Amino acid sequence: MKKFLKFNENKFVYLFFFIICLIFIISIFKNNQNLTYTFKKFYYIGINNIYEPNIRKVSQNCKFSKNSKKKINFDEDFFFIAGHTYGSIYDQKEIIYPKFYSWLNENKLRISRGFFVGDFIKNFNEENINKFNKKILNLSFDTFYVPGNHEFDQENKRKLFKKYFGKTYYSYQNDKNLFIILNPYLNNWSIKNEQLIFLKKQITQYKSNVKNIFLIFHPTIFFEKYNTDIRPNSYHGFRKSNFWTEIYPFLKNFKNNFYLISGDFGAYPNNKEFFCDKKENILFIGTGMGSGVNDNILVFQDQNNELIFKVIFF
Repeated sequence: MKKFLKFNENKFVYLFFFIICLIFIISIFKNNQNLTYTFKKFYYIGINNIYEPNIRKVSQNCKFSKNSKKKINFDEDFFFIAGHTYGSIYDQKEIIYPKFYSWLNENKLRISRGFFVGDFIKNFNEENINKFNKKILNLSFDTFYVPGNHEFDQENKRKLFKKYFGKTYYSYQNDKNLFIILNPYLNNWSIKNEQLIFLKKQITQYKSNVKNIFLIFHPTIFFEKYNTDIRPNSYHGFRKSNFWTEIYPFLKNFKNNFYLISGDFGAYPNNKEFFCDKKENILFIGTGMGSGVNDNILVFQDQNNELIFKVIFF
């Protein structure tokens, strides 16, 4: 009773010191992004060990046919699409995210092609490009590259991208699949002018020859309809996107299966490292890695004229 009375008499003193300590702790986290990042990472890892994160449930239904029971046969050829493959924004010396590069080495003999969807080199300069290319030479599959903000946010970087990786928007057809790589950074996240003409021409020209059409880009140009449901890594260069006003209405004129894939997810631990939504014959997908929580890539395989799709978490 005496202890309680003593505590009661000094409660404002204790409260004052508690507030001071709380402010001190908050200031430490606020001024140390690495510490905040690490805290969030372990927080979400702990939560996910107790409850299955919703994005993993969403990934299971991220497909056109929910009745399909076919699975990827990893003993046969497949291709992948991966975003933000440089990996962690803190404390990483390797040029490619180690977990992802390990997966590449384990599966390189069965990978037919791979799409690196932006932010594949953190500090985009000639020295790091050479380091990256040496790593890629150890692999035996065809590679395709999409410019991200890390490769395209400065004029010298834009020149380096074109020098070492070629065009910033282009297309590639393989069997019943058409891949259209886009560069929304050319017009502040809009697809305009020559690139828009190119996009429409490719889809119109190949619509009867292919079943699946991939539109692959780094920035999440479709984010505006999803608000808090979606969490891209960056909004660098964004002013206004013409996706919902011009691109989406155009795509609705076709019956092909469309995969719209953004590779700017997964850098920060937030349990929103993957995104998927389906509107009729269009799948909207966000993928990426680096946070150490729900790192993911997309894997595809043709099986008897049917494209099988799986989200791989690691």
